[in-house]
Formats: sequence, structure tokens, C-alpha cells
Amino acid sequence: MEKDANKETTGVMFKGRRFDVVRERVKFDDGSEHTIDKIEAGNVAVVLPIIEGKILLEEIFRGVKKQRIVEAVAGIVDEGESPENCAARETTEETGYRVKRLRPIGAGKKGAFSSPGILTEEMYFFIAECDDYVGTKQEEMEKSTRSFLVTPKEAKDMVDSNQIRDLKTREIIRCYWEDLGEEDKRTLTRKKAKRE
Repeated sequence: MEKDANKETTGVMFKGRRFDVVRERVKFDDGSEHTIDKIEAGNVAVVLPIIEGKILLEEIFRGVKKQRIVEAVAGIVDEGESPENCAARETTEETGYRVKRLRPIGAGKKGAFSSPGILTEEMYFFIAECDDYVGTKQEEMEKSTRSFLVTPKEAKDMVDSNQIRDLKTREIIRCYWEDLGEEDKRTLTRKKAKRE
């Protein structure tokens, strides 16, 4: 840490396992300078695995919220790793399914800011068409995670009814639903109506 011109301490204020809190002086576009605090965290790949036309979601116990939360597959992009490679790796590690085809969706290519007022993290969204189950699901994930399959319409309904509250998951499901053709949506809606 060091003192800046305004006698404020700058540098790493906290170093954690998954993120650092940094204070620094920043010159704004109007020429003024301000001291900001930011959370430096890695970028994230968010994946919606598709298995035989259904979406695989995970229900994960999150210690921060002290509850189980329904989420899409996601993971931190390792140093030197591309978001695409991270997406494929995380899908196999978390679900045990191998990715046959991966494509960006929504902000997939550029990255979306999750909370740009304080967090450096960018999120990259992908649809992963999966085929073979290779069974490499990590042991610690198995203990705290329950995976389940839903139709795209069921996933959209879970978003609309607030059963899914995680924003990254809501966004990727919304993008996927918008990406489906109108005929696909009508077919999915009719199939659901027939089951009811």
C-alpha cells in the first residue's frame, strides 16, 4: 500500500481467496480525480447446458445467502484461459456432460458487466449442446449441488415466477428464450399445455 497525493492509502486493502479489494485514484472523463474502491474478481463463463432439448440447471447451497439457489453452470475463467474453454471445462466438471457444441449468446462475445460500480468481473454467456455423460462431476459439487432438467418453457416460467432469482441465470435463460424461433416457442407451449 502507498499514500497518494491526497494522503489516502491506495493499493490492495484486502486479499481474499476469490477476490481482492483495491483502493486507487482514477481520472474520470471530465478530468476530475477520485479515490475509488473496487473488487477485483476474475471473469466468469456462464453456461446453459442443453441435453436432448432440455436445460440442465443446478440447485446449489450458497453459504453467503444461507439457502439453496437455482443457477446455470458458471465458473471463473482461469489466468490465460479463454471464456470458451472455461465454459466447456466447467460444464464437464460441474455436470459430468461433455460439450459437443458451444456457442455464445447475448453478451457472450464481449462480456457483460455484473456490477460495474464496484466489481471488475465480466460475464460471458454460452449455450452448450451436450452429448455423452462422462461422469467427471467434482466430489465437492456433488455434496452441495442437485442437477435437474427442465424444458426451455419451464425454465422461462421459473424466471417469470421468481423461482430463479440469480441474475446471471435469469439473463441467460431470457437470452435463450429470445433466441428460440417463434415456432419452437409455440411447440414448447403446446407440449406443456397437453401435459397439464
